[in-house]
Amino acid sequence: MMDIYKRVYDHTPLPIILVGTTAGTGSEVSAVSVLTVDETGMKRSISGEDCYAKAAFADSRYTHTVPYDTTVSTALDAMAHAIEGYFTPKYNDILSMYGKKGIPMIWEGLCYLYKHQNELPDESIREKLYYGSIYAGFILNTCGTAFPHPLGYILTENYHIPHGKACAYFMPAFLERAKKYAPEKYDTWFKMLDVSDATFISVVQNLTNVEKIRFTPEEAKQHIKRWNNPKNFSVTPGGLSNDDVVNILTK
Repeated sequence: MMDIYKRVYDHTPLPIILVGTTAGTGSEVSAVSVLTVDETGMKRSISGEDCYAKAAFADSRYTHTVPYDTTVSTALDAMAHAIEGYFTPKYNDILSMYGKKGIPMIWEGLCYLYKHQNELPDESIREKLYYGSIYAGFILNTCGTAFPHPLGYILTENYHIPHGKACAYFMPAFLERAKKYAPEKYDTWFKMLDVSDATFISVVQNLTNVEKIRFTPEEAKQHIKRWNNPKNFSVTPGGLSNDDVVNILTK
């Protein structure tokens, strides 16, 4: 019997050939796939060697006609991969080389999108966003993600908020914990981008453009039932308890 989530197959999966058509997922270089379970409407991820692409066509020209709003959301997803991975314990010197190269590229793209609302980026910005997302994909592949990603699934599933924006919605709360529990890395992040934390958060929130969503304590506790001590919580700066999740969702 085949069970894709338990990685049990009747036959060896066919090799994967990928063509990057957005600047955000980093799937070209990662071994993770996120699927939506039809029965529940919930997102669930799988990972493994057979999820790596046999070949990937990484050409930013495939992204030139992506609409503005999709460009924003996928760019925010790339930044979420980078920033969440950066603050995990697995972020190392090798990944730092990818980060120092790619994170400023994503930030430059986000700043362009912020300053030129509803205007499609030029070829140069498209290229920076795309290859920045690839560098962030390397970080994602090793470090995984922290709490904004699983909490973001709730917003996508229940409010149809695009994935990147849903993750970015929780970025300010994530940075609040990072500042408290990883102050040196926090300061280094903003020095790398040559920007203040207030400006960074303002740009992210403006592009996310999601009205405040407050869950009741009962709703928050109901959502928590879907998780069982996920690693996304344990790699979050300071760790993340169920009570912390309730506080974030109801704040």
